[in-house]
Amino acid sequence: MNKTVYIGFGSNLKGSKNRIKDQISSALEVISASFKIEIISVSSLYESEPIGFEDQPKFINAVVKARTYLCPFGLLKFLQNIERDHEREREINWGPRTLDLDILMYENVKIETRNLSIPHPRMFERAFVMFPLREIDPELSIFNNQNIGEILENLSNQSIFKTTDHSWWENIDGSKLVDKVQP
Repeated sequence: MNKTVYIGFGSNLKGSKNRIKDQISSALEVISASFKIEIISVSSLYESEPIGFEDQPKFINAVVKARTYLCPFGLLKFLQNIERDHEREREINWGPRTLDLDILMYENVKIETRNLSIPHPRMFERAFVMFPLREIDPELSIFNNQNIGEILENLSNQSIFKTTDHSWWENIDGSKLVDKVQP
């Protein structure tokens, strides 16, 4: 587990889950149960208006800081498999989805291919990424040499609402939900 990664989580459709939040917590459980990724911290959940295709429900978003031994392309494949298992369909660009998992940053690696761009090309334009990212790592060194606070000043026109605190994925006794995953 030697590479630090930041993964964006988003959902605005419940699929077969009871609630949109359940899509995110279920994906988090799958990731935590895997030997491929070690979760370091999870942000609060944030509600935001859709961007791009606006005729759809609001999104619930979070950001996770983790460590992995997977290469960026292996991590992408792993995350896309989780999306597929959570009924993700790619019918409309920026359209509604049961689960969206994005590699935001992978160490200080820069990649630009048809299938993968790191850092995520629009993360600096999205309050629903930058607010939770600042929450879990306020001193994060970002590629464009701006601090997260400066970036957020430029995003003040985007509507975002914190719906939970960062302990939403823990039980009352403090144990992580992922400890409860059944085989």
